[in-house]
Amino acid sequence: MAVEVFVAVVPAGEPDWMMQRLTCAEHARAGRFVHAVDRRAYVASHALLRVALDHVAGRFEQWRFDVDALGKPHVLSPVAQPFFSLSHTRGRVAVVVSRRGPVGVDVEVVDRVHALSDMDEAWLSAGERLALTSALDKDQGAQRLAWWVAKEALVKAVGLGLRQPLCELELPVFSWTDGAFGWLSPCGLPAAEAWIPAVHLPAAFGPSGSASWPLRVFRDENFCLGLAVHRPAAGEPAPAVIMHESSLTADGPVFTAIRHES
Repeated sequence: MAVEVFVAVVPAGEPDWMMQRLTCAEHARAGRFVHAVDRRAYVASHALLRVALDHVAGRFEQWRFDVDALGKPHVLSPVAQPFFSLSHTRGRVAVVVSRRGPVGVDVEVVDRVHALSDMDEAWLSAGERLALTSALDKDQGAQRLAWWVAKEALVKAVGLGLRQPLCELELPVFSWTDGAFGWLSPCGLPAAEAWIPAVHLPAAFGPSGSASWPLRVFRDENFCLGLAVHRPAAGEPAPAVIMHESSLTADGPVFTAIRHES
């Protein structure tokens, strides 16, 4: 069973249909953002969540949500599934939906690398910092960003959030099929090979550790996206990925491209 990823550019405004799908609590939170660009990204991500759930369910629903004891959101009604995760950054939003188990997604603007390079010891493992010393200078920023979105996706999938220090997760060096970071595809987000396991995950991820939480990273010239899923049984294949490039127009959502990733 595939997981479905929906990505969209944040629209310049806040179309009525998007605002109408948000709850009162979401409207209140949106209103607390200082910068309009961040408010629009928040609104777009929460509207895209409803669009994505509608698409996977095959019908329009009035989705209701709740959070667990650790603050991880989940669908409350009309059904207790599917699982989902959402992320927003300035200019791009992403949602992943799965019927097979917990998932996590994180999207970041490429410019984020400038901030990440100043705090390696806070979130990179010792092994990752050592690996960076072997990377070409031109590739170090892209490697940091790939690690960041993958780690964020992992902690969101398991529901730990800020409670889990990212430096306790160790990921492999990401390789790319053409030997370079940041090439384009018709869908805008090319894949970094197939699903891969972490080198090490802490006990909070369960007894099977990295084997239970395969991950992938996708990238275009402006954004990087990390995706993590739960694989409950040893030897069970990781799912296919269906990528939806979406446009959040004034009249409603439009799917402009769909691609299947094995």
